[in-house]
Amino acid sequence: MYQIFYATMDRKLIILSAVFSAICVFGSIVCFWVAYVDRKKPRLVRVSLGCLGVFLVGLVLYSAATSPREYRLGDDNLVISGWLRETVVPLSGPVYVAEVDSAWMRRSQRIFGNGGLFSYSGTFRHRDVGNFQMSAVRSTNPVLVQTESRTVVISPNDPAGFVAAVKSRFPDKELVRRLK
Repeated sequence: MYQIFYATMDRKLIILSAVFSAICVFGSIVCFWVAYVDRKKPRLVRVSLGCLGVFLVGLVLYSAATSPREYRLGDDNLVISGWLRETVVPLSGPVYVAEVDSAWMRRSQRIFGNGGLFSYSGTFRHRDVGNFQMSAVRSTNPVLVQTESRTVVISPNDPAGFVAAVKSRFPDKELVRRLK
């Protein structure tokens, strides 16, 4: 049985996503126009611009389809669910869960990932926990979930409720609040 915690984008991410999407769509329109309307350009240039236009549209669609929509807390796992992709985080062994503040997140460095096109996702690094995966749609009040094998940062709409649910679901496991 899963307990569902929804994830809705905050205003900052909505604005970032709208601006990035508009830039990508406008860029793809320009690419297609130059590639297929202006026949004076060499064929290689037209094909390259057409591919760039397809890439830009695909980037927006992929980012929208893979951004987290909900977090499902199960008996032995956490499922991060988007429209196209589900990521399963096994919750075996000691589980550490903590609400972290926005200042903690600002001290994190993005190694590889998406920093504002429908989500904040990818691999990040923080001096306190090392490398971690982020799959968030809110920049405020993220939740750190750390197991023996993996560390993830998520952003449920109700971070305190998520932490309480983990504590009630895993009463026999070692749970600590830290990194506040």
